[in-house]
Amino acid sequence: MAVCKLLQKEDIDMFTFDFTRTMGVETSMNDLFQVVEELKNGHVVSVLYGNPMEVAMTSPHVVIFTNEKFEDSEKYLSRDRWITPDKALAARKWDTDIVGVSVSSKIQTKGE
Repeated sequence: MAVCKLLQKEDIDMFTFDFTRTMGVETSMNDLFQVVEELKNGHVVSVLYGNPMEVAMTSPHVVIFTNEKFEDSEKYLSRDRWITPDKALAARKWDTDIVGVSVSSKIQTKGE
């Protein structure tokens, strides 16, 4: 519902998601990626509290940050929806795809 209300008032061309390592046990990755897919489709619907809201928009950029391996999140959307940062820079395809950024391999501990 919050996304629908925001989109009714503002033109937004980018959304970022930070899927933290400490997400609650009740957090559904399927639900999170449903929102991501609705945003990329340019059509968001909410029926929360019996108050249906619907917003149509131009497909925004979506950037996802996660500490998990990219392959663990890749299964939630079809392959044509994803572009990893190295491919995005090479192809300049930021305008059409979802960029998944996994930072786990870049974290170094003190002394490394």
